[in-house]
Amino acid sequence: MTDAARTRRRAFAALLALGIMNHVALTGARVDVSLDALARGASPATVGLLIALFAMLPMVFAVAIGRYSDRVGAGTPMLAGSAGLAASISLPALAPGFPALFASAALAGLSFTMFQVALQHVTGEMGDPGKRVKRFSLLALAFSVSGIVGPLFTGFAIDYAGHRAAFALLAVVPLAPLAVLLSRRIALPAPAAHEEHASGRGMFDLVRHRPMRRLLALNALFALGWDLHTVFVPIVGAELGLSASQIGAVLAAFGLATFVVRLALPWVASRASETQVLAAALFLSAGAYVGFRSPRGRACWRCCRSRWGWAWAAASP
Repeated sequence: MTDAARTRRRAFAALLALGIMNHVALTGARVDVSLDALARGASPATVGLLIALFAMLPMVFAVAIGRYSDRVGAGTPMLAGSAGLAASISLPALAPGFPALFASAALAGLSFTMFQVALQHVTGEMGDPGKRVKRFSLLALAFSVSGIVGPLFTGFAIDYAGHRAAFALLAVVPLAPLAVLLSRRIALPAPAAHEEHASGRGMFDLVRHRPMRRLLALNALFALGWDLHTVFVPIVGAELGLSASQIGAVLAAFGLATFVVRLALPWVASRASETQVLAAALFLSAGAYVGFRSPRGRACWRCCRSRWGWAWAAASP
């Protein structure tokens, strides 16, 4: 292995660590926003709206963020995303209440998307193109790790220190990626060169191609199933009388299931077609939703949670 290859490998490992920290902050913020709203007497519809806000601005600006990252490089959007994540998550700690929760949800979702889109761009560009799939697999595994740590950390922080302290602690986490990026110690790929006429294309050009329409529709279906449980779990957990740390542990079971499945996915993919994997994931997740409100209570609920993780993790790659 050449010195340049070793440098790129170390840089990519550092970027994965930064991604884990920012994703811990985001996943933790989702938990704290939901449970804080429920503690203030919010209805399930209000909790659903808060979780939806995490995705509203990314839905509108994701393509523009990608183009901006292509044009100026990944450094600036990653810096802005880390800073915005810290600032937005700190809002409910500084000014508790529903206005801060709504603003935090919307801005945290946008900030993380700025960081994530740039990180995905770097993942594709950093290193040998033939190993691009492996790098994206490592990125998915990294986000599975943060999917375990974020809810667990937040649940225990809420139980032992309260919602405001949990928000404050989560807001500190993105400061580490921000400091590393400001130091300029990680060499990032240069801005990509693109054809002039590409800037005139719109977001809806993607749906003009039939294969892309099918892919986007299927992706939307799985994203819907993925996000529904993010709304349901805190609500039903509170109804069952679970503490914040117990709800965080159940949420972490989902992250653990995604990690295990993503590790095993190459073995699964060698023995089943993409259609078989996707169909199995849909049926498995549907069965989990059927058993979600089982009268058997908490044990069945935790089992369903893991089944969701297996299903969505198998389908998302």
